[in-house]
Amino acid sequence: MNIQNGRLSDERSRAKRSFLFLILVMTGVAAAITVVVAVTLYQLIIHGRRHMLEAEVLNQARLIEAVFRYNEGNTPHPEEDGPGPDAATATLAQIIDAHAGCTGFGETGELTLARSEKDAIVYILRHRTEAPTHPFSVPFDSPFAVGMRKALRGESGVVTGLDYRGRTVLAAYTPIAPVDVGLVAKIDLAELREPFVKAFLFALVVGALMILVGTLFFFRIGGSIVDRLEAYSLELKREVEERRRSEEALRLSQYAIDNSIDAIYLADPDKRIIYANKAAVDTLGYTKEELLTMTVSDIDPTLVERARTGELAEFRKKESLFFETAHRRKDGTTFPVEVTASYVDTAEKKIRCIFSRDIGERKRAEAERERLRVRLAQAQKMETVGRLAGGVAHDFNNMLGVILGHSEMLIDRMSSTEPLSSSLQEIRKAARRSADLTRQLLAFARRQPIAPRVLDLNETIESMLKMLRRLIGEHIALTWLPGSGVRPVKLDPSQIDQMLANLCVNARDAIEGAGTITIETMNAALDEAYCEEHPGFKPGRYVLLMVSDDGRGMDGETLEKVFEPFFTTKVVGAGTGLGLATVYGIVKQNQGFINVYSEPGAGSTFKIYLRPHENEDRRPAARQASEPILRGRETILLVEDEATILRMTETMLAYHGYTVLAASTPREAIRLAEEHDGEIHLLMTDVIMPEMNGMELAEKLARLYPAMKRLFMSGYTADLITHHGVIDDGVNFIQKPFTMHDLAARIRDALSAE
Repeated sequence: MNIQNGRLSDERSRAKRSFLFLILVMTGVAAAITVVVAVTLYQLIIHGRRHMLEAEVLNQARLIEAVFRYNEGNTPHPEEDGPGPDAATATLAQIIDAHAGCTGFGETGELTLARSEKDAIVYILRHRTEAPTHPFSVPFDSPFAVGMRKALRGESGVVTGLDYRGRTVLAAYTPIAPVDVGLVAKIDLAELREPFVKAFLFALVVGALMILVGTLFFFRIGGSIVDRLEAYSLELKREVEERRRSEEALRLSQYAIDNSIDAIYLADPDKRIIYANKAAVDTLGYTKEELLTMTVSDIDPTLVERARTGELAEFRKKESLFFETAHRRKDGTTFPVEVTASYVDTAEKKIRCIFSRDIGERKRAEAERERLRVRLAQAQKMETVGRLAGGVAHDFNNMLGVILGHSEMLIDRMSSTEPLSSSLQEIRKAARRSADLTRQLLAFARRQPIAPRVLDLNETIESMLKMLRRLIGEHIALTWLPGSGVRPVKLDPSQIDQMLANLCVNARDAIEGAGTITIETMNAALDEAYCEEHPGFKPGRYVLLMVSDDGRGMDGETLEKVFEPFFTTKVVGAGTGLGLATVYGIVKQNQGFINVYSEPGAGSTFKIYLRPHENEDRRPAARQASEPILRGRETILLVEDEATILRMTETMLAYHGYTVLAASTPREAIRLAEEHDGEIHLLMTDVIMPEMNGMELAEKLARLYPAMKRLFMSGYTADLITHHGVIDDGVNFIQKPFTMHDLAARIRDALSAE
């Protein structure tokens, strides 16, 4: 506050000094103007007096000459009339008598006549009566009587100089030749200067009084005037600043409205558009001039319906409304908008202010979120079912292993002619079919044990065509379109068999009567845009396997459930509903992607994207299993936490001649290995067990028996291999449930492996 008061005091002091300086300047200017005017008037008067004196002396000279001529013609000559004055003498006498009592032209004005006698100027007329005190002659070369000297020399003119009295005069002079005299009319310069000196002194006095009065006025009255002027100036500044701010705010508001991302309209009570911003022009496709000839109803086709339902009446009542509608572009297309409308009162009428925001992108995003939510729910459901299926299949495999093992041992010991032989065959057949079913469940759950290798996809499919044609029947044509330069893939060949068999059977069942199934391969690439439209997909290079049919197709509801296990559109008993679920599980287990395109009556196309093998050099094919040697003499350490599987497998191994050390836990296996005196040739262990898994057990036993071979067994192997169920090269594995023949063959392969 003190700083502000100090600034205000400084401003007042500066204002007072400026005002005082202005008064002084104005006073000085007035004085200068007065002096200039006085001098100018003085010069004009002097100039006028010069002309007056010059005219006077010329008139007097002409008069004297006229008198002289008169006297000359009327004066008698001495020879004729006797003695008397001549004409010149008579003329001079008359002039002297005529001017003796003349007061002249001014207080100091005087008319003089003089003649030259020897070296002196002798005055014969000085018409001022008080003049006798002055000399009647002066030396011819004297500095006095300048005008008379020039006249006696025969010159005429006006001069400023000293007269016979020594005073400065303005004198007009001329010679009068007939009488041989000089005539001078003069006036003192002091007489001419006196009024102007008085005027100048008066001006100086008036100026001084003006300065004095101005100063007093300033200090007595001017301060309040300055204060009032200062207050007025401050008020004016505030008004100017407020107006500037208002104009700036108006410009900013107009800029914000014109450049808003929302379309903004102003409409009169008749709904005619009277303003539209740039966003409205860009959104609707009209020019601004076109919009200003339209009404709100032209861009909002739903306005009539809202008026009919009373929504606009509510708007008039509340004077504001928020709703969603659709606006129509110039090309006729419509798009969803979110509208906020309100009334603005003006001096003349109410203006309707409409803010419109295009929510098409938001609607699309909401639809996409809903689609992703459905997909996520579907994926979570599939994952839950997959976990359930995997767990059930694992436990079921253990039971099937017992059934298969005991039935095969009984069949092997029983003659085919015995009455129970056929029953045992049916039991084994049912167990194998059940094992196939559990294998499908494991494939769907992505826990199927697989042994992948680098494959030429075209060659693998080529080798299956004959089997696939038998599978689909002769009434359906199978078209094979292999792509050129298709990159290698790393898959278990049996999984390719499963995928193609399930897809072709599904296509066969969708075709009514004759039709065509097409299998096609090619290299493909997925970009960011495609992956954004298909959540879960990742950009990159892929090998595309495509299976198409011209069957009846599927509707949207069916497509949403097509990969769910046990979902089928077939009649009861015609299918398990695991075919496409198995394909889905195999693709996901190999880090691939699957998509299906189908419409009712237009067939279906399944696209499977498989990752190409990074190193395109082919690995040698896995060594074919040697013919099983049904009997052996080696020692096998068998580890299985399931008691029934342990007993059955121990019996099968002993049946083939092997020495078996059976353990139900890893710790028991380590104890048996430490206590055993001889060599242990093979460790056959389950993968998932209490205490430690099979791989950890094998590593511990390798310290005791470095040459011991390994054979792993499991219903699924997700915990065995870091690649989620994929078996690396060089790992011997047998899947539960296994037959006695498969067991013997895998044991011989494991024992003979390098």
